[in-house]
Amino acid sequence: MIMMTLPSTVSFYIASAKGDFTPLVAEFNWKMKPRFPTPQYDYSLCYLNPESYLTTGGKSDGQNGANCPALPRSVTLNSFSVVVPTGIDTTLDLGCGPTVGSTLTVGVPLQCIVYVLPAVVPPTIPTGQVIFSPGGGTCIVEPDQRGNPECDSLITPTGPGILTITVSYGGDSLFNPSSATTTVAVHPRTTIFGIVCTSPVVIDQDSTCTATVDDNTPGGTSFNPVGVVEFHFSGVTRLCSLSAGTIAGEATCSTRFTESTRGPANVTGSYDGDSVHSGSPAAIATVNVNLRAASTTLNCSPASALVGTPVTCSVTVTDASPGTAIVPMGTVTFASGTAPSSDFASISCTLQGGVCSVIFTPSATGSQGPIIASFGGDASHNLATGHASVVVNPPPRQSPPSGVDLYFASPLRWFTLLPAVLGIPLALIMRKRKKRMA
Repeated sequence: MIMMTLPSTVSFYIASAKGDFTPLVAEFNWKMKPRFPTPQYDYSLCYLNPESYLTTGGKSDGQNGANCPALPRSVTLNSFSVVVPTGIDTTLDLGCGPTVGSTLTVGVPLQCIVYVLPAVVPPTIPTGQVIFSPGGGTCIVEPDQRGNPECDSLITPTGPGILTITVSYGGDSLFNPSSATTTVAVHPRTTIFGIVCTSPVVIDQDSTCTATVDDNTPGGTSFNPVGVVEFHFSGVTRLCSLSAGTIAGEATCSTRFTESTRGPANVTGSYDGDSVHSGSPAAIATVNVNLRAASTTLNCSPASALVGTPVTCSVTVTDASPGTAIVPMGTVTFASGTAPSSDFASISCTLQGGVCSVIFTPSATGSQGPIIASFGGDASHNLATGHASVVVNPPPRQSPPSGVDLYFASPLRWFTLLPAVLGIPLALIMRKRKKRMA
């Protein structure tokens, strides 16, 4: 127990029935009115001597000594002292809510205020420290603007859901420790989700689609979203795992798709959130898919020929776009800027493995060209053309005969020479016979 003296404003003049101011033993009952700018008291005196009475200050309860409290208090003339027991119980009045301009959201601090209320209100207020959980924050109990014992601290939620907050008052030399608990509903942080895809692309060329998830909750600490983004593209589903971006509170991931048909293709992405973030509405990106490019090479052999001589014109059509190459299919048609179509055995050929050929028989001399091979495209490729030329020469001219040629070419000359030619061997034979006979 400790002895405490009330302020001079609470003074009592105790008189006996005889009118003399003899100090009498009396019981003082007091009660503090909380939450006033300064402490105020209701009080009463219960005289242990039934014959005594109160002359000034306070109020008498009119009870005799038998009904007075058991614990004695001491009263002296013109002053009043009470003996107050230590170990007064306390209760805590705890309240938590968002700071001004914020919401109960992960990462946004909550302000918690606690009042330390004694079970009975003495002439002094509690002091000491209050500890907050979670977070381990502390504050020192002090009177607020109205004189009430309070302290406050900030708690930052780390996850959504129901958050239980506990405060513990450690007590002081007069007041006992106490604790209190409250709960608040914490909302997940919101996100903004979007996707961007490379466009345009060609058939079977990769389009890279990048998803971006941003933490857009105002105030508090931003968290980088984690988890997976789900993509849907032409019946194909792909997942990619988010990683931190270059900006706080941002995360990105990418995946690739290819399309096998021409035209616009929609890519849909969605993010369902993580342990601290809510999901976002699905986002759509459009990829424009074009036909692949083709390259046509025409080669006519021989490149120089005589008029009327067949020439083979071979065409090769290749894929000329990035990504996975596709062998062109379809028809190639032929034409010449100078030669009639009748010079071609066929004005078209069908590609086999990207190659086909036709026979060109020039009917006129000179440079026959350009000979044009036109690829009409297919389901995957665009149009393409190739060019070549053929130099067509006339047949070789025969030289006029010389005089000797004309001499021997004449039938009359052969007739006159025949006996001489035939006579040579006859003469030889006759000579040999003559020699034998001799």
